Amino acid sequence: MNDAGQPPATRVTALIVDDEPRIRNAVAKNLHLHGFRCRAAENAEEALALLAEDEGQVLISDINMPGRDGVWLLHQVAEKHPDIAVIMLTGLAQLDLAVQCLQDGASDFLAKPVRTTHLLTAIERALEKRRLIQENREYRQELEARIEAATAELRRAHDDLAGAYRMTLEALSSALDAREAETGSHSRRVARYTLALADRIGVQRERRDGLARGALLHDIGKIGVADSILLKPGPLTEEEWAIMRRHPEIGHHILAGIPFLKPAAEIVLSHHERFDGTGYPQGLRGEKIPLGARIFTVADAMDAMTSDRPYRPARPVTSALREISNCAGEQFDPRVVEVLMALGVDGILELKRQSDDVPIAPHSNVPRDRDDRPVRVLVVDDSRTFGRFLLRSLSVLGCEARLATNEQEVIEAVDAQAPDLVLLDWNLGGVTAAGLLEWLRARGLHAVVLTGDPENVGDIGIPVLGKPLHVERLRTLIHEVGTRP
Repeated sequence: MNDAGQPPATRVTALIVDDEPRIRNAVAKNLHLHGFRCRAAENAEEALALLAEDEGQVLISDINMPGRDGVWLLHQVAEKHPDIAVIMLTGLAQLDLAVQCLQDGASDFLAKPVRTTHLLTAIERALEKRRLIQENREYRQELEARIEAATAELRRAHDDLAGAYRMTLEALSSALDAREAETGSHSRRVARYTLALADRIGVQRERRDGLARGALLHDIGKIGVADSILLKPGPLTEEEWAIMRRHPEIGHHILAGIPFLKPAAEIVLSHHERFDGTGYPQGLRGEKIPLGARIFTVADAMDAMTSDRPYRPARPVTSALREISNCAGEQFDPRVVEVLMALGVDGILELKRQSDDVPIAPHSNVPRDRDDRPVRVLVVDDSRTFGRFLLRSLSVLGCEARLATNEQEVIEAVDAQAPDLVLLDWNLGGVTAAGLLEWLRARGLHAVVLTGDPENVGDIGIPVLGKPLHVERLRTLIHEVGTRP
């Protein structure tokens, strides 16, 4: 209330709706004297037309009017103009009607004749209620926006972490395969075969990641096997075989303590079990062997037989299929073998081709530049977690890699030693990636853009790759840079 005992209404616009001109004009006159800007309508339709032009803050309406009554108008205003404070007037003492109007959204209900002081008090309460509702709505909208932004940031962090996990696993798998040079990209091929069989068997989609990780890391336990045994050119002794047979348990022990790798650990532990119970390390039989491991053993055998090894050439796919079919029920689950047979020669060759687009080579064979030095790569990414995992993958590939998380670090890195390749995150926080790209181009540097949403980057004249970047796609990039004139 102001010093005169009246509400501070100098900017408040009130619309008075009443079919009786005398009442309509009297209410408008009294409110005008107290600082209100007043407009008047004699029926509900005219009132809605005026509100469409200028909504105002307060609507004061009679209930009993010819044609559309005040209750109908209240419903229309609640739907089309929810921010207006509505006060209902009536010459009839109808308590049930008053309660209904309040339930339908009216701020107050007054009986005619209306005393000015009562009306001003009702308007003040209605405006205060309107203000609180608006503030609450704005707060809720702001809160929802913050939650949405936080959710987006959390999702991005999750995607970065998932990408980092994936690249780490693939880099580790590549390192394991590189240790046994003759196995080439065995782990990657077996993972692809395993998923193809799992899809046809009907394994739930939520279990696919565990299957892929288990196939990719099935031989991680060989980390605990000495090179003198693992890489021995001749036959192993009984003592050496006993050590070699421990690698499933070693691998299980490594992975079981990592929550997201527990499903993979199950496959690692059981990937040398046989369907007839003569396998190791637990001697499981039939369906007591986890399904993922039963699928993997078939995929593993197919790849082993159809891949070149130093001591023998690769067998034809038809010969491998015949051998696996003969071992159904003994070494392999007959149901999985049946699915492999249905995949056929063409299906298996296509999976093999997809996995072998870029051969895996030991570090010593990674392309080097004309000065016979490792390829230098600058990773530009504001996510240190993802960036560091990318550095580790590049290290596995034999590169010299450096991470820059902002524009200043990029400038310093380029000035210190010009890179052969720049992997540029398109979604750098606080930096315009397009501007940084032009700066790199002006210095004649070869760049590739990485992004979680390649379709939104558009045509920028250089390769745009999705994140997370597959380790073999990374290998291809390094090969192209190393052989570039």
